[in-house]
Amino acid sequence: MDYVLGALSFFVVSLGGVLIGIIFGVVACFTTKFTEHTPVLEPLIILVYAYLAYLTSEMVSVSGILA
Repeated sequence: MDYVLGALSFFVVSLGGVLIGIIFGVVACFTTKFTEHTPVLEPLIILVYAYLAYLTSEMVSVSGILA
């Protein structure tokens, strides 16, 4: 039973981090879509969303590295 719970925990942690990363990536895509006139903000937006994805995944105890 412990092996099954360990494998399930592994998949929840890894897939949870990937899912949070995808969600924040889609939001970042939609946000940078409207920054045509201010290209200076695009790298800042990408860095902020990447850090927010990391912090969010760590708050819900999934993989921050994969997010």
